[in-house]
Amino acid sequence: MFQHYSGFSSYGRQLGMTLLEVLIALMVLSVGILGIASLQMVSLQSTTNSNFNTHAMMLTDDLIERIRGNREAILDNQGQPDLDNYGKAIGDGFPDVADLVADCYTNTGCSDVEMASNDLIQWSESLKRVLPISDDQLTTSAVICLDASPDTAACDGLGSAVKIAFSWSESTLLDRQNANPAATVQTYMTSFEP
Repeated sequence: MFQHYSGFSSYGRQLGMTLLEVLIALMVLSVGILGIASLQMVSLQSTTNSNFNTHAMMLTDDLIERIRGNREAILDNQGQPDLDNYGKAIGDGFPDVADLVADCYTNTGCSDVEMASNDLIQWSESLKRVLPISDDQLTTSAVICLDASPDTAACDGLGSAVKIAFSWSESTLLDRQNANPAATVQTYMTSFEP
């Protein structure tokens, strides 16, 4: 038989890894793990932001249903939308919790105006409970108004569409690291026909 001669002895071959190779492998592995951890943080922040948006949508739908359920408080004598009871301009505060009318939840009942006030109190308290929003942000950003062009940010007080808009602050991991906890402002805006 024919034997192949390579010129090297089998006794001189390396049988393991050098320390340098092990260190390089550990470094590559640690960079990969850091990347996965960073991706997990971004994913968690995105999930939290999505959760805030979902809550904003659900709470706004709740207010819309409250307004539609109290039609006498939203319509004037001619049947046209009138936001004297449910309206809120930028800079105005919501009614205070101390103004809740307990009779609205008993058999005696309450007036349409009192029910509208209760609806706004409960809605604003729900917003503060589930979103990172303060009383100041509600005062300066929340608006419930009539608007002929509901796709714009400003309210014109005309038309029959009711616009509901409010903003809250979302801080990302990068914002917190840079000591800027309220850098990202999210706004939810919708409109409907009562």
